[in-house]
Amino acid sequence: MTLAKRNYYLLIDGSGSMDEPAGAGYSGTRWEAVEEVAISLAKKIAKSDPDGIDIAVFQGSRLRTFENQTDESSVRKIFDTMEPFSTTPLHLAVAYVVDRFVAQNSEVEPTFGIVLTDGAPNDGSLVVRELKRVGDFMKSKGLPDEMFTLWFIQVGDDPKGTAYLQMLDGDEKDTRVKQIVGYDLVDTTPITKLEGSIEEMVLKAIQD
Repeated sequence: MTLAKRNYYLLIDGSGSMDEPAGAGYSGTRWEAVEEVAISLAKKIAKSDPDGIDIAVFQGSRLRTFENQTDESSVRKIFDTMEPFSTTPLHLAVAYVVDRFVAQNSEVEPTFGIVLTDGAPNDGSLVVRELKRVGDFMKSKGLPDEMFTLWFIQVGDDPKGTAYLQMLDGDEKDTRVKQIVGYDLVDTTPITKLEGSIEEMVLKAIQD
């Protein structure tokens, strides 16, 4: 199996709570569990896209970006030089991806963002605002919803984080975000339910 040609982004929660135990299936911290997944993703994606994957770490009031990551050593270096601290400015990471998506003009390439996080963000409404910005752009271009996807993988079992991600994903009982955005752009999966290889999971999320 190979991954389709598209722009890939990996958005990583670097907040202080990522230093807590990862929980079932993982012996270390949430940060260490995320590192394992990030390395696998970078290697898999580089096989299909020589440009690699752009990584953004969000924590406190800042966003640090590392573009065109293609191998284990470069991704591991990111984790070796950073440590979890402060709060969860998820909207900064989502805005980073949205900015690049809406900057495309004549030929729009599909975008697939993978978000590794453990809890609810500082301001969930700002994330929804960024999703609406994508939706407005896609409507103006007549684009289908598969052109932009954010796949949230929750690390740990923080109940507020679970509730927030379920709200973003939405279902028949809660369609608030879909109504605001006009598209179904979010998928969510607990890290404990990742089945098969990372490549297979990314392919499944793309095809859903």
